[in-house]
Amino acid sequence: MTISAEKLEVAILAILRHHKGKLEVSMNGQYGWLDLVREHLGEILDPLKIESALKRLRSDGIVCLTQYNPDIGVRFEYRAGESDDRVFFRRWNFEVAITEEGRGYLGGGTRSN
Repeated sequence: MTISAEKLEVAILAILRHHKGKLEVSMNGQYGWLDLVREHLGEILDPLKIESALKRLRSDGIVCLTQYNPDIGVRFEYRAGESDDRVFFRRWNFEVAITEEGRGYLGGGTRSN
């Protein structure tokens, strides 16, 4: 079965709702995004699909993506075109947090494009 982009985004928002709007995990690690989405949707997805959904939600201002880099001791925000996606989404844990603009989704609001 193919999961639509919108259904994946809704699943990500539901996972964030369950974690009070903020979650810092890896993409592939135990209880990372792959596991959380699989548990929520009942299907294993390509990590690139999850990455794309997170980027769309970020681009729409619904979530903020940040990461702490222990090598330099700094937390930085993901910025399309400026961040190295391979490092950001695959090297360390990263935080996905609902923004003020996205707060309406915490109450069970649905994602519509």
